[in-house]
Amino acid sequence: MSGRYSIRDGWCRRIPLLHQILAGSRSPKDFPDPTRALDLHDSCAVWEPLHYLLRSLLGWSNPAQGLAWWYQNGKPITDSRLLELVTRLWGCDDAVDFYAAWAWSSSEPATGKPQAGATFPDGSWWTQFRQRPRPSWPDPYHGGNNPLHLGPSDAEPFGGIEDEPDRKHAWHLFHDEPTRRAVLIVDHIGIWRDALNRADARLPDVGNHSWYVEVFDRQYGRLGTFRKSRVTGRWFQGKHRIHMAGNIK
Repeated sequence: MSGRYSIRDGWCRRIPLLHQILAGSRSPKDFPDPTRALDLHDSCAVWEPLHYLLRSLLGWSNPAQGLAWWYQNGKPITDSRLLELVTRLWGCDDAVDFYAAWAWSSSEPATGKPQAGATFPDGSWWTQFRQRPRPSWPDPYHGGNNPLHLGPSDAEPFGGIEDEPDRKHAWHLFHDEPTRRAVLIVDHIGIWRDALNRADARLPDVGNHSWYVEVFDRQYGRLGTFRKSRVTGRWFQGKHRIHMAGNIK
């Protein structure tokens, strides 16, 4: 592993741990409890992986819409390892509600622009939520439009790259057309999305079928198996219908 690479962005430093938990090499117990993270910087690092999971792993371009679908259907987890992990890591004392409330704000917190499909229609949920006392720990909802400054993981690349190399030399692709299986190895976890999009151009056309691309980072290991939606054009993990829940129809 070259010394040129590091996860130096404080918000993104727990993202490798998130992937290791999903891969089974680390325990969910290793992830900090968001309700016990009293330091603001620690809270930012604990909540950013949730934002990342929804946008980059589920492939939700609109987490507000996806979360509205999830809540309206009783927050199911049986068909999604990712949503099961959301419940496990951010479900203590319904802490995930504070991220959902932030996502359902009337404007996109980072830009102030109107957000399509952002409002959760259940007024009784909002009534009960607003009756809850403000938590003692920093949360995504209270304290401004974006109190935890969530979103650094949306950047390309994320996590900070020292002496950033030419990206086209920072990943390697191996594929087998008959099985539509491919392996992508990246030299830095922060470039995997860019590398996956670049690798897509090298994969043979398989018509109405999908490639299944297993992504690995040299330092942190397996990042998951992704396929590209022919509807949204976004890469995602898991079931397509769950991916579609967070994308404008």
